[in-house]
This record gives sequence, structure tokens and C-alpha cells, in this order.
Amino acid sequence: MQDSNDYSFTTLAVQRKVSWIKQFWLIFERSMKFTYRNPKITITFLCMTVFQCILMCSIFDGVGNKRLDMNIPTKVPKGFRLLPKKKQEELKQVVIDKLTVNAQIMKNYVGFNFYCSSDQFISIVIG
Repeated sequence: MQDSNDYSFTTLAVQRKVSWIKQFWLIFERSMKFTYRNPKITITFLCMTVFQCILMCSIFDGVGNKRLDMNIPTKVPKGFRLLPKKKQEELKQVVIDKLTVNAQIMKNYVGFNFYCSSDQFISIVIG
């Protein structure tokens, strides 16, 4: 004899099945009601967004303007030792300059990625 309230979890889940679009819409609607009812929080979120934009623009201004130079010689050219000392030093300095610029570009990209991934935690701390 089975009780009328004796349902397994899967039976309840099948009866309550809702599409993800419906779930998304309900959560979105609830969030919009919350935002409408709390104007101070809305203003706070807007101010935090503007602050984050200004911070990112000031820190990472110009990141991405330069490209990595992949034309750095990896082997010593033939006849390098036959060149005058001044020319050898100039060629060495060119390679060192290219490597320095490449290192700075990589540091900029890594910093930008780190900041973007930790951005939500900064917002929590500020809030």
C-alpha cells in the first residue's frame, strides 16, 4: 500500500522540470526588482564600476600597443667576430633592447590578466 505523499526525489524533479531560459528569466526579474527597490545599492554599483574603469585605464594605458618582436637572432651570425668591436657592441645592444621590450610587454599582459581575474575581489573589498 502506497501513501499519497510517498514520492521519490526523481518523481518530484520530473514534475518540477523548468527550462534554463525560464530559470534565467526568473533570476533576472528578481535581480531587477531588487535593483529597483534599492537605489542606494544601484548608485554604489555604478560608482564602483566607474572607479574600476578609471583604475584599469590609468594602470594599463598603452598595453597592447606594442607587439612582441619575434625577429631576434638566436644564433651568432657568421663573421660576427670579424666585425669591429663597436659594431659587435651595437648588435648586442639591439638584441638586448629587443629582449627588454619583449619582457616588458609580457609583464604588461600578465599584469592585465591578473588584474582582470582578481577584479571581482577588489570590488568586494571596496564595497
